[in-house]
Amino acid sequence: MQPSSAERRKNRIPLSPEELYYFIQLKKLRKTQELQAFKKTTYYKNLNRVNVFFVFILSYIVLSAFFLCHWEKTHVQSLYTSYEPVRPGVEKRSISDVHLQTVDGLDLSLKTENLFSVPQKDEAVWIGRDFLFGKILKARLFYEGEDYFHIGVYPLFFVCLFVMFIVCFIYNFNMHLTRHGLVGVTSLLGLAFIYVVCV
Repeated sequence: MQPSSAERRKNRIPLSPEELYYFIQLKKLRKTQELQAFKKTTYYKNLNRVNVFFVFILSYIVLSAFFLCHWEKTHVQSLYTSYEPVRPGVEKRSISDVHLQTVDGLDLSLKTENLFSVPQKDEAVWIGRDFLFGKILKARLFYEGEDYFHIGVYPLFFVCLFVMFIVCFIYNFNMHLTRHGLVGVTSLLGLAFIYVVCV
């Protein structure tokens, strides 16, 4: 008579607490060694250099809009405005949107607030661009006036800040320390970089 499979199967001997401890420590040691070996690869180093470059560009674009843009003077060819809706108790409505064309052929759409007068035709305006890509970031309608962001800057801000937040989250929780995680970070930053350059 053939012994049953249950009879043929040997009883498993559970690990003692000491053996279990050493088994866990051995797994941790192997994982640490694999991680250290991965960090030494040119693949890991090169992708991290690329990621640092991408983050630098995204940070640069955000900072440029506030501090680092350079100004160029031009003149108004035509200008159209939209006003805020009528509010009870407010005598004078503020201009909410300005669309202007310059003599250089530039088309600018600005989101404004607390603006009650605009330059007339052939009067000077100032355009703020970043140094690297020459992107129009904001405009100044009067020499001593307030700066107003170009409407295309808002989605640019959103993409840069959102992607950098996601990347900080990934690096904070060490999710980039795998081959797929690192490629995912580089791809995300690369798409944001392409958007910044091409849009």
